[in-house]
Amino acid sequence: MRLLYDLFERVSDFGSSVLRPAGWLFVVWLSGMIAKLEAVQGEWYPDWHSVPSAMGWSFANLFSFFGFHKRYFGEEELNAVLQVTGGVQTVAGFILLFFLGLGLRNRFRLR
Repeated sequence: MRLLYDLFERVSDFGSSVLRPAGWLFVVWLSGMIAKLEAVQGEWYPDWHSVPSAMGWSFANLFSFFGFHKRYFGEEELNAVLQVTGGVQTVAGFILLFFLGLGLRNRFRLR
């Protein structure tokens, strides 16, 4: 249980921080973008024509409830690494967005 409390403190400062979950959302988004670029090109540094597609793919995985993934990336074949990355991004997106909303609620709560 102590590990979960420590993780909750590091990620969201016990629900009182807005910047920590936003920063972690950015880190998860950036790591998914780099994973997509590496899987498509074989190296992590970009061919600049594939960067917008990788950014969109990572955003669509992170915020899967918007439905962008089915509309723009539905027919794309993915290897196992990208499937795992997409799953981790989807779960992390829900959790981090909840923490972001919790921080906003605590920030603007009337006392």
